[in-house]
Amino acid sequence: MDIFILNCVFAALCCPQCLKTGLKLTEDSRFGLCSDFTLTCKCGYMNGFTSTAKIGRKSTLNSLLVLGLRLIGKGFTAGKKLLCTVNLPFMSKSTFRRHEDQLLKAVRCAADKNMKEAATEVRTKTKTSSCGVSVDGTWQRRGHNSLNGCVSAISIDTGKVLDLEPMSLYCRYCDKKKNNDGHVCSNHVGSSASMEAVGAYRIFDRSKQCKRLKYTKYYGDGD
Repeated sequence: MDIFILNCVFAALCCPQCLKTGLKLTEDSRFGLCSDFTLTCKCGYMNGFTSTAKIGRKSTLNSLLVLGLRLIGKGFTAGKKLLCTVNLPFMSKSTFRRHEDQLLKAVRCAADKNMKEAATEVRTKTKTSSCGVSVDGTWQRRGHNSLNGCVSAISIDTGKVLDLEPMSLYCRYCDKKKNNDGHVCSNHVGSSASMEAVGAYRIFDRSKQCKRLKYTKYYGDGD
């Protein structure tokens, strides 16, 4: 809603301190789709608030926008084009990246928790640590020329994912950053086609230590 219309609405409301009309609304700052407002009165009354809820210093609406873009496989440039088209403000690239990092931590935490619960369910159902898994790989782009891929192991007893191994040949962020802050995602050397075999080996290698399972039966498509 336009700030002029909002001011007309608040001007007709009574101040909670002096009980007189004439409240004034000002926008102090804007972060993407979130704005910080201050409501003031001539009597000295002042109250600040945000247009959307925040967790820490991050707006939940901006986080949901970034999440939605990532879910459909789009990033900063696509989001900026979309919001500019509908005449809405967009966040800076650095802010967008911070929201991405925060969402990545949350997704990793949720995925690890779900896979641990899936491994526990397999042990409970089979009454043993031995089980069978279906292993398959996928790539970000069609063909075997993609820079990114992922290998998954799915339990044949429950149909739930037990482990994942993201694979990456190159990361533009890692390559450009001079002073690395621990961000390392390029974890594969070789061809894109070999990602599936290498990822499957890593999943089997850590099965006992991380999942307390022994994959005794393997189901695959022959890749």
